Amino acid sequence: MGGVLKAAPIEKAAIGHIRSGGDLGLICHQEDFIVRAHEAMIREVERDRKFALRVQESSRRVLAFKKKWKPRRAPHTHFRH
Repeated sequence: MGGVLKAAPIEKAAIGHIRSGGDLGLICHQEDFIVRAHEAMIREVERDRKFALRVQESSRRVLAFKKKWKPRRAPHTHFRH
């Protein structure tokens, strides 16, 4: 995370990642970074129609992946003590 933030603020890094084809971004545990990135992406979606379409494309891919690879329940095993 530190390396990315040396190049750009979290807002620009998150938008740039999605704009360049990323579907998911991992942001460290700092809540303010998460909020700032989310708010910046919302503003960019509202401002830039092309970016909004890019976000929709990513959303479709992520949802398709989740549907295809949804967690399967492990068989229930009983442990005897």
